[in-house]
Amino acid sequence: MKKTTVIIVLVAAALAAFVYFYDLKHTKPSSTAGDIDGDTSGSSEDNTKAAFTFTPSDVATMTIERAGAAVALEKRADAYYMTQPYATQADQSGVGAIAGELASVRVSRTITATPEQLATFGLTKPEVEIDFSLKNGAKHKLKLGSKDFSGTSVYALVDDAKDVSILPDTILSSSNKPADDFRDQSVLSFQTSDAASFDLKNESGEIAASKHDSTWKIDKPRPAAADSTAVSSFLDTLATGQVASFVDDPSPNAVKYGLSKPVVSFRVELGGGKSVELEVGKKDSDSYYARQTSQPFIFRIKESLYKTLGQKLFDFRDKQLVHVSEDDVVRLDIEDAGATEACVKDSNGEWSASQPAGGKAKPTNCPSLWGSLRDARATNVIDSPSGNINAQLAKPAIEATLTDKAGKKTEIRISAASGKSVYARTGNGPEVFELDKQILSDLNPANSSVHD
Repeated sequence: MKKTTVIIVLVAAALAAFVYFYDLKHTKPSSTAGDIDGDTSGSSEDNTKAAFTFTPSDVATMTIERAGAAVALEKRADAYYMTQPYATQADQSGVGAIAGELASVRVSRTITATPEQLATFGLTKPEVEIDFSLKNGAKHKLKLGSKDFSGTSVYALVDDAKDVSILPDTILSSSNKPADDFRDQSVLSFQTSDAASFDLKNESGEIAASKHDSTWKIDKPRPAAADSTAVSSFLDTLATGQVASFVDDPSPNAVKYGLSKPVVSFRVELGGGKSVELEVGKKDSDSYYARQTSQPFIFRIKESLYKTLGQKLFDFRDKQLVHVSEDDVVRLDIEDAGATEACVKDSNGEWSASQPAGGKAKPTNCPSLWGSLRDARATNVIDSPSGNINAQLAKPAIEATLTDKAGKKTEIRISAASGKSVYARTGNGPEVFELDKQILSDLNPANSSVHD
């Protein structure tokens, strides 16, 4: 080992020993006088005391300085906001955690130290300085220095106190972060329940949908029923999407990041004239550049979120063949190649087969028939069916008729198999549903599986 290295090691060991014995000699137990939270009645006496006396909701502003950079935060009526170095909404959980730490942090003990000795505790150049004010105008300051030998506490100066306080190191870990960590990490700030309509433009075209009561309907590229569950899932993914990382560019050029002509744009109307809009540009490794149009900065989104924004019209389409509630249905008739099955529902809501007197056929499993129609989902929806498809439906393989309590009938026609699929049409609707051919077996009266 080199001589200089040995010297450095010895000096470090000596300094460590000095701090350790200095700590032991000058540590003063913290007084609990006036500490309303202290409870000395139990077997484990709490000798700590509160560093401050206020609640997290009392915090009005905070300035956190670390590594020569400052982050300014402000509590407004609805949320915390960052005012420096960026003007944007803050990460509510992260900033709220610091406010909670400040309100609850407790001093385990104090150490008498002269100004010249503060360097020993890392307090001449603190790791973090937190200046904050309360709603009542009171101002406070907390300086956080080095950790103690346990590694679980940190040396600190509370306001203008001359003694060094020892605090849990959680206050240091929650505040010793770069500015980007205090920014709102949401790709878009909205709640799915607030969405009234949306417009999505991607490589497949433009899709617009609007909410009517609790049901979503597609407006573009053509009016159609929407799968409300699929729409809500899509919006939930965007509402909870998180920024992958922020672009460190104080004056970003939209052309550079592919945002002058975005490959994807999404806008959601929230009602009351409010809306949020997202634009997505070039790909960057395994992420994509993006921005909220109301914000001047650019960030990256994960490829998984980009794929969500790439959904097509079919992904939002209502794929359900039948839209009749089982509670309203009182009769189901199935006709297949001249064979007919009839199911009726009694006053208790129980299905039973309606058979001619003296009939010897096995009883029809009516719940199975109804379930096959109820659960049928399209693998494709054809808005402009060809002449060939219409011809197949003109002579269907199966015809089903649902009758509701008011006597209204809903007719479903299902074609013979065409490869692995069949075509179906409900009522006189223009669209045709492409289904798996398995439904022919599920509804065939001759199939033993539809009998008890």
